[in-house]
Amino acid sequence: MQVSTLSQSVNATEAALAEIEFEIVSLSREAVQLSIEKAAQSKILEQIILTTYMVGSQSVIELLLNQEELSKTARIFQYHKLFTRAQLDSIASFQKTFDEIQAVNQKLESNAADLENQQLTLSSSLQTLNDSKIKREIALAQLRANIASYSSQLNQLEIDQRQLQALTEQIN
Repeated sequence: MQVSTLSQSVNATEAALAEIEFEIVSLSREAVQLSIEKAAQSKILEQIILTTYMVGSQSVIELLLNQEELSKTARIFQYHKLFTRAQLDSIASFQKTFDEIQAVNQKLESNAADLENQQLTLSSSLQTLNDSKIKREIALAQLRANIASYSSQLNQLEIDQRQLQALTEQIN
């Protein structure tokens, strides 16, 4: 009964190991994809920072104080507003990707730890199962030896019985 339970436990552990290994592979692929996205977003952020630096040479206050070209100033402010919004969206997207990478890495670490624990449990279960098998084989060998011994004794008793019957028949 215990061997059957251990065998089922080993099978369940092996199935769990396979599932965890599949999830680790899936998460690794996701981490690679997110790293690619992060690299692309980093390049975009670099370009945004460079553009901001280059555009920033003309002060916003300077434009406000220059009342000569109000429509041009309004247009520049609108472009600046749109550009700033795009920058913020890019930064938010980059942060989201970075957070996703961290979450995937944490999940990978957790799954790796689970996998290691499952493997230790499996190893322990297999060792217990092997120990049980060895004990059963030893008990079986002892039973076979006892059966052979009892068989030999039974044969000897049958021979003795026949001799006693022969003697009793001679005496009678």
